Amino acid sequence: MIIFHGTTDPVISYTCATDAQSKWAARNGCATTTHSVTVTGGHCDYSDGCPADGQVVLCSFDNMSHVWAGGTGTFGDATKASATDLGWSFFKQYAW
Repeated sequence: MIIFHGTTDPVISYTCATDAQSKWAARNGCATTTHSVTVTGGHCDYSDGCPADGQVVLCSFDNMSHVWAGGTGTFGDATKASATDLGWSFFKQYAW
């Protein structure tokens, strides 16, 4: 599970993202701790101790509203790391 969220999203509260990470981590059997990796404009928190096929990640983007990280135009924020690229890097680990 990978979650992308802006810290200043006015549509869906940032606490929804942190709650979702905690619930998915518990459901997948991960530890309650995380380790953080810095990305452009934010960071990604990886849940510790997850099973090989159960990683949970929350990528948070500082001062980003309800838009796509790395996107362009009205509904994007090109100053942030690309959520598309981060998502692909995450999911390709699980390809057969």
